[in-house]
Amino acid sequence: MRSLIKHADGSRKIVVMTIAEYQQWLIDQAFNVKTWLDAHAFEAKDQVAIVIPGEDGDIASVVFILENKNSFFAYAKVRSYLPKGDYVFEGINDEQYHHGAIAWALDDYQFINKKDSRKNLVIHSELDHQAISNYVDTHCFARDLINRPANDLTPQRLAE
Repeated sequence: MRSLIKHADGSRKIVVMTIAEYQQWLIDQAFNVKTWLDAHAFEAKDQVAIVIPGEDGDIASVVFILENKNSFFAYAKVRSYLPKGDYVFEGINDEQYHHGAIAWALDDYQFINKKDSRKNLVIHSELDHQAISNYVDTHCFARDLINRPANDLTPQRLAE
């Protein structure tokens, strides 16, 4: 799966937190971060995110709010808030990261003429990259079969 990678220097953090964790996190933030959030009228609601700029103008981090960190497909939603780049989840356990990676990759699915989204998620070494890729590839293959016209599903074509 193109949107899942094993390593990338300079990956941007997606800090995943619940609404309650956000309230505590906000207390500890610098004035410029609080000002940025106020200027964008950011409200901590389920499945919303905001990009936080650094002093150099590049992305310092991304704040992603979830009502429940165990919500399997909610992790796909964060992709719609992001510019191109390499990202890594923070603030979640390995099982949640595993589910988040699958949701991220499935959100990248396109039938035929797949474009490179260039929104990549780094899979840290503790997770089984191959197992995640196998799951996503199998799921996408099934979706391709569903989307393919019936006259294209001959035994010869399926063998290819």
